Amino acid sequence: MKRTLALLAALLLGLTLTGCGGADTPALTNAGSFEGFTLVLGNAEVVTSADGQQALRVHATYTNESGEAAYALSCFVVRAFQNGQELASLSDINGDEAALIQEAKPGTSLNVAYLFALPDLSPVEVTIGEPTAEEAVIGRASYLASEESQP
Repeated sequence: MKRTLALLAALLLGLTLTGCGGADTPALTNAGSFEGFTLVLGNAEVVTSADGQQALRVHATYTNESGEAAYALSCFVVRAFQNGQELASLSDINGDEAALIQEAKPGTSLNVAYLFALPDLSPVEVTIGEPTAEEAVIGRASYLASEESQP
């Protein structure tokens, strides 16, 4: 009886592992969606911040398809990385990035922007994460690299 149960358990484990390896994970694009909200990363430019620091401004389109009004700032976690280091966010909700806290009614879209400190002009990867404790990455785009990798 024990031998039969052990064989059955091994068979089930084998089938489970086989099922996991068959599908490839789709590549992440410059768009992320979460619970009725979508953020699409667009173009970016190198700018000088209000305090004179070199920065990368990433433009995006935030769309609210949920049933309630919401703010782009609270619907996604947008982070930037360069040379293995996370870049500091310089977004000023009272300045050019004010649209991040503008209320978006259901069925509307807003043009928003994120600003990150830019130590040098090497490639930058910007990620879109879910606004959860895990901050699972659901979208990404590369900037300051070859033209082919930019959205």
